[in-house]
Amino acid sequence: MIRRKFYITATHVILLVFLSSSVFAAVIKGRVTDENGEGLPFATVVEKGTTNGTSANGDGYYSLEIPDGIHNITAQYMGYQSVTKPVNTNTEKGAVNFKLNPQALEMKEVVINGNGEDPAYPIMRKVIEKRKYHADLVKSFETDIYLKGVFRIRSFPKKIMGFKLSAEDRSEMGLDSSGKGIVYLLEEYTKYFRQDSKEFTKVVSLRQSGDPKGIGFATMPPITNIYENNFPIIDGISKRGFISPANSNAFLYYKYKFMGSYMDGDLMINKIKVTPKRKFEPLFSGYVYVVDDEWVFQSVDLTLTKESQMDQLDTLKLEQTYVPVKKDLWIVQSQVIYPVAKILGVEFAGSFITSYKNQKVNQAIDDKIFQDNIISAYDSTANDKPISYWDSIRPIPLDNDEIRDFKVKDSLYAIENSKSDSIKKSSSTNLGFTSFLFGQPSVRRGKDTWSMESILNSVAYNTVEGLNTTLTLNWNHKINDNKNYYLQLQNRYGFSNKHYNALMKFNYTSRDDYWRGRNWSLNVYGGKYVYQLNGDVPITPFINELYTLIGGNNYMKLYEKSYGKIRLGRNWGNGFSGSAFVSYEHRMPLENTTDYTFSKSNRDNLTPNNPVNLGTFETHNAALAGFALSYQPGWKYIKYPKFKSAQHSDAPIFTARYTKGIPNIFDSKSDFDKWSIEVEHEIGLRLLGKVNYKLIAGGFFNNSYVGIPDMKHLFGDQTFLANPYLNSFQLAPYYRFSNAEKVYGEGHVEWHLNGWLTNKIPVFRRLNWNLVGASNVLYINQDSYYAEVSVGLENIGAKFLRFGRVDVVAGYESGKGKPSIGVRVGLGEVLWQILGISTGPKD
Repeated sequence: MIRRKFYITATHVILLVFLSSSVFAAVIKGRVTDENGEGLPFATVVEKGTTNGTSANGDGYYSLEIPDGIHNITAQYMGYQSVTKPVNTNTEKGAVNFKLNPQALEMKEVVINGNGEDPAYPIMRKVIEKRKYHADLVKSFETDIYLKGVFRIRSFPKKIMGFKLSAEDRSEMGLDSSGKGIVYLLEEYTKYFRQDSKEFTKVVSLRQSGDPKGIGFATMPPITNIYENNFPIIDGISKRGFISPANSNAFLYYKYKFMGSYMDGDLMINKIKVTPKRKFEPLFSGYVYVVDDEWVFQSVDLTLTKESQMDQLDTLKLEQTYVPVKKDLWIVQSQVIYPVAKILGVEFAGSFITSYKNQKVNQAIDDKIFQDNIISAYDSTANDKPISYWDSIRPIPLDNDEIRDFKVKDSLYAIENSKSDSIKKSSSTNLGFTSFLFGQPSVRRGKDTWSMESILNSVAYNTVEGLNTTLTLNWNHKINDNKNYYLQLQNRYGFSNKHYNALMKFNYTSRDDYWRGRNWSLNVYGGKYVYQLNGDVPITPFINELYTLIGGNNYMKLYEKSYGKIRLGRNWGNGFSGSAFVSYEHRMPLENTTDYTFSKSNRDNLTPNNPVNLGTFETHNAALAGFALSYQPGWKYIKYPKFKSAQHSDAPIFTARYTKGIPNIFDSKSDFDKWSIEVEHEIGLRLLGKVNYKLIAGGFFNNSYVGIPDMKHLFGDQTFLANPYLNSFQLAPYYRFSNAEKVYGEGHVEWHLNGWLTNKIPVFRRLNWNLVGASNVLYINQDSYYAEVSVGLENIGAKFLRFGRVDVVAGYESGKGKPSIGVRVGLGEVLWQILGISTGPKD
């Protein structure tokens, strides 16, 4: 049993099935039904005494490949008596059907009184005693996998957010007149290898409805190891993972009830009901079936709900069936996961089944399979298999609506693809009124696109320029799919200081044809423009505009420079990236030229454009050169049919930066050596949440002449909106701690509790809002330091729209006895990008 990392999106969930690649001589087919003739969905059918098995489809139909000869075939389903039939492939011509009756349970003769305990407890105590043995039992594992994953819409409202969908819209989505239908369907056949901590998946073939070029899932959804203390099932639905019913401290979390026992062959199986002791904990409810004397799970039927602290799904059901390889060694035969979610009135329900064949346990695997950090590789013909191929290897028959979905959507894909090819060759124009006002008006002709920024993004106000307008014109030329160049001209005029500035930017990007994520870029800048004294841009022009006009707080401090700059960037696609630049700048100070605010009383709050504590800004020339290098070890790769893609690791990210001010070049006055080294990391603590930290050491080897723009500026914040947390100080004045000292230290740490503690508070546990604690520290010397501590709530929102965060922050500054107190509201990465909020240092 193994656990794999797996990622879930808002529109579909992922899981799968193991399959055999051995050569068989016969195929038996049939149906598994209950006592009333109703199909038992995903029942297990296995060749007795082997690991050769399959699962039925949603209607109970199955298909199993077996060698020629006489074999005993067993059909089993949780809660029903298993049935075994002898099958002779030489004489068997018709369907091999199984009719299963409900399992009759026998109660042990145990009297439960006020001082006794339910007989389930001694059984589970023995299972827990052997938990670690079973968790660590599988050292190596090799198997074939077949996946069939389907996501259906069970109900669809007539309107979504006020918009009514027509019958044609529903039909294009694959829905019938009642609003039901398949929205995602995939079958995939892979070979999987694991040895110790090394894993490799070979994707042999895949078929995705409506997308013949689909890439499916490069790495399999997890085979949930029920014997681990804590496991995620699917990454993305819980930041804390879920507590196993066999957890070492399970009696602190679960109640158990003995439901009875029954004989399955010569094995006694105990059925035990599992119930959480407390609501709003990451716990399961359902049933586990324990093999007597071996104290191992024969199968599990467990369910998670919103009260289990899932972030995105409403319910998730996990079913697993195991088969014995030998005494005390049971491996998973099939796994089914049923996710259900309701979003904006649309109810999604999935069934993702993985079936395993040709399992080899604890046998040596050739190390050549685990080479070059490749965790998954696709066969070059993975997408090209004919329908006859799938019909010959598919162990789980398709349901009728699945057959129809493949036919209809594959045909529609061919039609739409031919339409899109013709559209690509044509030109397009987007010059409507709303585009000019809110969006980005554009004209495309072949490989060239001309555009400009919207009017609303082109008008601003500050106390230096007063009302200012910017006309931004863009030209993008696409050389091919991986190479393009981009030219931008920014024209800016300040009506109060009567300054016209123009800046030209040229960018060339070349992406590797084969290695996704590997690229290099060339940037060339030239002209005269207005910039913030702190080049990391701690406050956006829009937010500064609001604070200036409404409250008289002109936090943004500006200067003007004429310059030329060349920057070369390279990402090797292996966790290592770097950039280098050279520039020559003529820098000029700017002064406030207007004191306009909405209220005259607020004008007294306005401050000079040059921060008083930084001294006088001198007009000077600066010749600069520098580089930045970043490395994260442990990256792994996936080899798709036509390209290779890197996968980030969980290791720390190390970054080094260096900038040199070069004196006496064309009257350059700058003379300094500025450096910094950074380490950033995220540490998962499972039930206790996670810790994120960023540590920085830096300073100036040489500070003979450091211009104000070159100083070390704190990434401060004086607005109610929080700046990106691990890069900023939430209460620090923007330029209070600017310096050119030899050495400084900076640290940021956050503890995201991810529901721990708040799941004990009645209101918050239903909202699923989580506690977060943080601290930020800057230390220059014993007379100059600053520290913050904060506590807040995050994950504010509902369903998939969870981005809000609110913190109460206390700031402690050297020389001040009382801390400053403030509240900061975080908007999340997406809104930070929309508002143009910087997320970190610029190189």
